[in-house]
Amino acid sequence: MTTPWSAALLAALGLLLGGRAQAGLLDSPPLSIAGEAGKVVYRMGPIYYEPGHVDTIVSCSNFADGPTAMALEIFDENDVLRATAYSAQISAGESVTFATSSGPDIAGAVVPAGMPTVEHGKARVSATTARIACAAKTQVVGSDGNVKERPLELVKKVALGD
Repeated sequence: MTTPWSAALLAALGLLLGGRAQAGLLDSPPLSIAGEAGKVVYRMGPIYYEPGHVDTIVSCSNFADGPTAMALEIFDENDVLRATAYSAQISAGESVTFATSSGPDIAGAVVPAGMPTVEHGKARVSATTARIACAAKTQVVGSDGNVKERPLELVKKVALGD
């Protein structure tokens, strides 16, 4: 027979052994970017990265009146944060490109350090303004060296205005 005391003890033990829940794409707070509070502006997926074979490329333009900083967070298929890349301040009217590696045709991209292989992951772009526009694509390098690109299936703007 389970008493209220033993049920409470079992629940507490389960919490201790189960560890802490990890916040993911939808419930982790926005990053602080360049010393300012950021806001999640875009969510996207699926994100793929396989070194030397598959990259995901995200390009964002700043349409605000002043400079903004941006960050790209990449989560794996289990909603665990795997990598983060930060841009420098992007002037009004300028763009930044984030990529999962510095592979072919991605020169000058901001690449997250220590990016692990990701299969069917998710990403989000945060900025200090919502007045940005982002597009994303997957780039695949075939065994013959030919590069094929396709747009990401989902690129959703989730913050409007400022």
